[in-house]
Amino acid sequence: MAEEKNIELKYKELQKKLQLPEFNQLNNVFEINSLQNDHFLLRNIRRTIAAKLEHITKIVEELLQPDTHFRTLTESSSISEKQKQQLLKFYKQIMHLLRLSDELDYSYNDKKDAEYISNLFLEWEQINVLIKSLLEQLKLSWQKEEIFDHDIGYLG
Repeated sequence: MAEEKNIELKYKELQKKLQLPEFNQLNNVFEINSLQNDHFLLRNIRRTIAAKLEHITKIVEELLQPDTHFRTLTESSSISEKQKQQLLKFYKQIMHLLRLSDELDYSYNDKKDAEYISNLFLEWEQINVLIKSLLEQLKLSWQKEEIFDHDIGYLG
């Protein structure tokens, strides 16, 4: 608990110097209180955000380029070609944000990390709406009667 308070206090100090989103809003979305310590705080917040973005890319990649697993084939077949084109644009947006974060891993600059966090947080609502909609569609794909229309063949 004490470490959580330290993270919040350190963040609020940085927030005064740099234009950062409100702590509680950022914490609600990215759980920054769960960071182990407040050393390199903005860098670690950025990396926490990047991990969430990375998870999104994995979901989208499996839909755009499904492998032979039953789950990915089933879910991918529930997405229309038009939706796949939209997903590709979304994927590119997320990959751009991830590569910006990767680039910042080599600059060691709190100001640039703060800009990244602030800019991404402004985009987050749109990203969140898209991924929640996609996940809802994927969830519903498993409730369809004819889950899979391909020859299942050997799954072992």
